[in-house]
Amino acid sequence: VYKRQLPREAPELVGRTSLVTARGVGKLDGVNRLAAPLLAVGGVVAHWKAFRLAPEERETAKSALRSIGLELAHDLAFEPGPPGPGRLLCYRRVV
Repeated sequence: VYKRQLPREAPELVGRTSLVTARGVGKLDGVNRLAAPLLAVGGVVAHWKAFRLAPEERETAKSALRSIGLELAHDLAFEPGPPGPGRLLCYRRVV
């Protein structure tokens, strides 16, 4: 099922999902907007991103958080093996 169709195709997941993961599928704000309706209160969308996340992408995501009921829960840098360092950003559903 295409990600934008998921709420319509699987309505039983809307507001009941505890974790959505995203790795290289889009910008923070776009993925957050798609994931938010699926998340239960306290549920998390986790993004695996490049270590050097563009400041513009981070700011765009930050400005949209309140309107979609999310807050930044974690922003962690990590050093795995190849392809190199990365960043894990987690947004939690608060309403």
